[in-house]
Amino acid sequence: MAALPQILAGPILRRVEPRLVTIWMAFSEPQHIELHLWSEIIKTQKTSTVYEPEIPPDYTATTDTQRIGTHFHIAFITLNIEAPKLPLVPNQVYCYNVRFTDTNSSTLRDLKSEGLFADQTNPVTSRFSNMAIGFKEGQLPSFSLTPTNLEDLIIMHGSCRKMHGIGKDGLAAMDFLIGSYINEPNKRPHQLFLTGDQIYADDVPMMVLPWLSRQGKALFGDDFDEKITVSNTKTASATLTNFPPNLRRTLMKESAKFSSDDDDSHLIAFHEFVAMYLFSFSNHLWPTELANIKEDISEGAMDTIFADLMTMIDDSAADMRDFLMNAEEKEMFNHTSNEKRDRWEKQMKRMFKKELKNVIEFRDNLPRIARILANVPVYMILDDHEITDDWYMTRDWRDQVLSHPLGVNIIRNGLMAYILFQGWGNDPKSFESGDKATLLTQIKQVAAPGNTEGPSLSVANAIDALLGFDGNVPKIKLHFNVPTGPTTTYVLDTRTRRVYETRHGSPGLMSPDALLEQLPTTPLPLGAEVVFIVSPAPVLGLAVFEELIQPLMSSIKSNVYADTEAWALNFAVFESFLATIQKLKKVVILSGDVHFGLSTVMDYFKGADKTRIVQLVSSALKNESDTLGNQHILISGRLQQLQSAAYFPSERLGWLNKVVNVNGSISPRNEMRRHKNPVVLSPQGWFPGATVTPAADWSWRLNILRDERPDTDTVGARPEKIRIDTITPDINLASAPSVKDGYEKVVARHQKAFEDNIARRVVWSSNIGFVKIKKDAGKLSVEHQFWYRLPDDDLYEEPACYTMHTTSLEPTSDTPPQLS
Repeated sequence: MAALPQILAGPILRRVEPRLVTIWMAFSEPQHIELHLWSEIIKTQKTSTVYEPEIPPDYTATTDTQRIGTHFHIAFITLNIEAPKLPLVPNQVYCYNVRFTDTNSSTLRDLKSEGLFADQTNPVTSRFSNMAIGFKEGQLPSFSLTPTNLEDLIIMHGSCRKMHGIGKDGLAAMDFLIGSYINEPNKRPHQLFLTGDQIYADDVPMMVLPWLSRQGKALFGDDFDEKITVSNTKTASATLTNFPPNLRRTLMKESAKFSSDDDDSHLIAFHEFVAMYLFSFSNHLWPTELANIKEDISEGAMDTIFADLMTMIDDSAADMRDFLMNAEEKEMFNHTSNEKRDRWEKQMKRMFKKELKNVIEFRDNLPRIARILANVPVYMILDDHEITDDWYMTRDWRDQVLSHPLGVNIIRNGLMAYILFQGWGNDPKSFESGDKATLLTQIKQVAAPGNTEGPSLSVANAIDALLGFDGNVPKIKLHFNVPTGPTTTYVLDTRTRRVYETRHGSPGLMSPDALLEQLPTTPLPLGAEVVFIVSPAPVLGLAVFEELIQPLMSSIKSNVYADTEAWALNFAVFESFLATIQKLKKVVILSGDVHFGLSTVMDYFKGADKTRIVQLVSSALKNESDTLGNQHILISGRLQQLQSAAYFPSERLGWLNKVVNVNGSISPRNEMRRHKNPVVLSPQGWFPGATVTPAADWSWRLNILRDERPDTDTVGARPEKIRIDTITPDINLASAPSVKDGYEKVVARHQKAFEDNIARRVVWSSNIGFVKIKKDAGKLSVEHQFWYRLPDDDLYEEPACYTMHTTSLEPTSDTPPQLS
């Protein structure tokens, strides 16, 4: 195997404040690190060299890498700017370089000497293998602080980036937005929020998993033989022969008690999780075999790959086959050649070719992703796929998995990797002491020198207790807050702090204690007119889908509606959440998860108080649906109009701790809800003359936003590429040719909308969200732009804002919902 690169991933810009800058990097050897930071140097187009910097840095910080494995060392480079040193300020571009000295060889290097300042092309694929990290060759990476004025602030957000997901990589679109305004501090993005599913641990491409295992084992050294607890009586080395790619489903279902539908190549070992993150943030660790693979792979090359796969399966230990294979699979693989085995291999080859195109696009975008992460502070919160699909979905799921050793082993490995690659950088100061510092110490013990088998029982038990596997509230809190200009963004953990009313029902995504811990309990400070909240799952989704369609479709596992974890499905916790944030008056919620883009707005009424809550959903970064059923029907712009007219605005009236009396007849659904607490009733479905007492404690109205830009050649119109021509002249019903021509034009319009995947309300293409606050005559509004590329666009073609939603952030002048 080729030697490991010196830099495994990074630099990744993490938390940035006026007196704090944190940068994350990963190395294959221990290093002494120096961070050099300059003010405004980007305007001079000058850079430092390793030995003789042209301009002395304005700020410096030093640290040493921390050993996780023999060839896996993490650098958390934190610049603390203490008085009397002046803090960083907005409206300015700051540039940086990282110098590092190999503690084994005393060799001094920096980002420039490692080739990160220049474009490089892979001669085999003719695609970039590196793109200049500062957007121009020889230029340093840079960033700008969040502005003090809300209307200058630019936030980006997105979720769900699957390695072999369908669609153009939405995160890569952000590269153009940074590069276009690299020298303009108030026009380039200031913060990036990745709102969940940054990796898909349960759905790994079969062509990539073997290399995750091999490269991951190389990171931890030849003497590290990671053991996996398969059952109470069985442990096995985490090798590809014990856990072959594309043959892990039975193991996941029966031994781990997982419920993912795409778990044939589920991550298991800690070193696999580590490699998956490194493969997702950078292309440095990708082996030549993957770096050079092309879509037009020959049949001979395909046969070689599958011969390797079949060898892993045939070499699998006999005592592992009872865990790995069901009866049919055992019969199939007991012989080197049979009809079923040949059929299975052909099916796997078809899957390989299907995945190949999307993996290649993911790979070829990694140079863009790497420099995006180096030039904008990025904050990350996990959702389920960082661990496994449906993670902690119900109480029954949680109890089943946490009572099976393999399930516990995998969740532990996934959460350890999440802490190292995502959680630590969100709030690095919180990891300097207390339970989080203890957790880091325990993680370092997993592959400490002399430990050749993974975590000891005592280390594993200590980690499990910190993570709450014993049923207690986790000691490790994953939520965090971050300053966003004059206000604050509250990033919620909706996975590990859930509440369950029944064993199988929809969970409340945050317990009452979690709501109090994670959300502000007092009005905003002076000058913070808006508060941002990040919830991985949308709080205000398509209410009709959540309340009516999802429970039905979950029984048949529709990929669009199978998720029964929406906020609104547990209405008690949902209403408690709304009651908690209503005092904030102007709230913007950023979410992902659902694999479509959407913007909704809620007016919340409580007594004389009115609150405006705007929900912005950007999903998926790279994971469009590939079904031709429910989603593609919903792409139709006309059907979206009909849905909006039928179900929006959606309204509710609410009472807490009260007996609600009805005089007259109401719908069966409302009658059922009348006997719950809180009582939440729809104003629709009341028969004439029906009345209710007492008056509602609160009410709300939810609506869905639409892109109102015209398809005309005027300022503020939609991009020309997606405009749909109007049908002129009008159809003359008395003229057969005119009618025929009109029908043809109508069909052509709908066909174009379908092919381009463009609709004015719901965005189904892989996308990234761009958030901008505007102020006009003292009144605030929010603009939500969706940036993406069209299906036929080239990898390097510029994206555009193909969908945009705008709405006021001011409390409505409308009256509260009334019975109808």
